[in-house]
Amino acid sequence: MGIVAIDGGGTKTLGVLVRSDGTLLSAVQRGPSNMNGDHIRAFQALTDVVSCLCGVAIQCGEKIEVIFAGLAGIEQGDNRQQVKTHLQQLCQQSPLMKETLIEVDNDAVTALYSGTLGEPGIVQIAGTGSITYGVHANGTRERVGGWGYIIGDAGSGYAIGRAGLTAVFRAWDGLDAPTVITPILQESYSLQTITELIPMIYTQSGRQQVAAVAPFVLRAADLGDEAAQRIVTEAAQEMGQAITALYRKLYGGLPSMLSESSETSEKSKRIQVVLIGGVFQRADLLLPTIENVCCAAGMQAQFTLPGHPPVAGAVFSGLRRLNIPLPSQLCARISQQLAAMKVQ
Repeated sequence: MGIVAIDGGGTKTLGVLVRSDGTLLSAVQRGPSNMNGDHIRAFQALTDVVSCLCGVAIQCGEKIEVIFAGLAGIEQGDNRQQVKTHLQQLCQQSPLMKETLIEVDNDAVTALYSGTLGEPGIVQIAGTGSITYGVHANGTRERVGGWGYIIGDAGSGYAIGRAGLTAVFRAWDGLDAPTVITPILQESYSLQTITELIPMIYTQSGRQQVAAVAPFVLRAADLGDEAAQRIVTEAAQEMGQAITALYRKLYGGLPSMLSESSETSEKSKRIQVVLIGGVFQRADLLLPTIENVCCAAGMQAQFTLPGHPPVAGAVFSGLRRLNIPLPSQLCARISQQLAAMKVQ
């Protein structure tokens, strides 16, 4: 039995073909498949990934039992159904896939499952953008944030970078005290003057350019810079607040048929919270504040920095659809094979 697992977003689409025993047969990467973007390009990326993996399956004589695709932008409009229909049409073209089970989900779910191994929980994603997403054991889904860099993305690389740039230019204007972020940026970008950042920021890739400043803000925080430390603390507080807000959404509105004692028992369980994204490369700076915010809200949380890439979460989901147990040895083996193929 074979599983096709896909993790697709605004930058790339990763697909892997895995046997039910965890053997990785092939990995394919194509362009973006964010369904809130260019649909034609997204469908082409999915077609290329599935077709390539199907070709490998035919060569290996593997019947594909499950396709699990975790994709960005899937919850808007009828995007989910469009993708599912597209994948069904692809499956009808191959004798190995005519009876394939197809599941399409939010890419936040694959990120979550990479840390929980397919179990319910909450994921806090903080890369260029941010979103907090949760899955209850009863199947309920909730989200907080993820509304884009103009009105949301608290705690994201963009938000931290933007706050850092604001501190730099307020210091330049004499509105605030000097910040260590300024010389760090000047050295890193070989700038004669900090104003040379302006044409870098106001371009089509401006969002990515701003997010790229976040690591420099974190470095300045390491050096004790007050402005940088304040920015990092505020980012962590906002993420902690998002996590607790999502916790209340998931567990504060349980069905009324639950008794008070069973509801108390449900809430007393330690909730798995997965932290994923480039910002959490410096979890040492962010996690203490996040933990404090969650603890103050009365939330029992177990925080995890997953050792598996998001596409592994799609693999774990596919295996669970086949009712295959996920012992730690199997998960580690899958992750090791992905790393050997340089799949991230």
